[in-house]
Amino acid sequence: PGEGAAGAEAEAEAEPGEAADMAVEPEGHVPADSAATASASTAKPAAAPTVPLAILNTMSVLMATSKGLGKRVRLGDLGLKRRGGRGKRGMRVYQDDSVASMCVVPSDDLPPAPKRPLEPWQLWNEQQAALRAAEAAEAAEAAQAAQAAQADDAETQATAADTSTAASAGAEAKTGDDSGEAKKVVLAEEAFQALDAAYQALDSATQAPFIEEHARQKESYQEALQHRRQLEEEISRLGQILLCTAEGLVTRVKLHSFPVMKCNTRARVVMTVQRGDAVKNACFISSIDKQLDEEDVPAPAPEKMAETAVPQPETEDPMETGA
Repeated sequence: PGEGAAGAEAEAEAEPGEAADMAVEPEGHVPADSAATASASTAKPAAAPTVPLAILNTMSVLMATSKGLGKRVRLGDLGLKRRGGRGKRGMRVYQDDSVASMCVVPSDDLPPAPKRPLEPWQLWNEQQAALRAAEAAEAAEAAQAAQAAQADDAETQATAADTSTAASAGAEAKTGDDSGEAKKVVLAEEAFQALDAAYQALDSATQAPFIEEHARQKESYQEALQHRRQLEEEISRLGQILLCTAEGLVTRVKLHSFPVMKCNTRARVVMTVQRGDAVKNACFISSIDKQLDEEDVPAPAPEKMAETAVPQPETEDPMETGA
């Protein structure tokens, strides 16, 4: 009886939280910690971090074929696939050719070559062509307006007018085609001489705007060409491509000789391969313009040679020794 009373007093003095812990849990109840663990175990694994497209595009896959063709494809154009999936066609290969080697290289490439400046007579010819096109457009608008006015007439008259207009339009189109073909033949034979002669017949005041425009285009062309040469030097410092054939022919070309192109396109010729030979390997190397051989090392100056000469030991004169 004493122990029972002591136990009752201990339960009465217990804290509310401890009493809740001592309570019996109903059947089927899952603790919160166990539920969290189970949900964590059944949850899908977190997706792998993706590489930004800007970083992927800084590198490219270089592909070289056995016939000496090559190109580069940016890594960003090659999507990430699941294991066992089908690949993406990075390069279209001819039937008698095959990919021989590939490697990962930088994506730096040269911009397109700048457009050459037009001569003054060419600028004048473009202006005249634009004026003729504007006149033709105005004439077409006037013809459309006339046809719209004729459409307000009676149905029979409109039908007859449409028939005659279509016939005349067909005759004009045929005449225009014939004259266009004749013009092409004439321009193919004497285009430059005729246009230049017509331009030279103009007075100096009329020629002045075209000469100024030619000077501006020439200046812009020189600046763009200089910028392209600077980029070419910078890209050349990145590295070069070394190609080797089955018969032992080796060549070293610049990186931008392999253009950066889209997927599923033809490559360009980067090496001439003889019949019976084939490219076997292509690798990316550091840029080396020229290594100095022993013959290329400049000889030291005469003054420095005198300073660096080894002194010879003094020899006694036999006559003086005998004396």
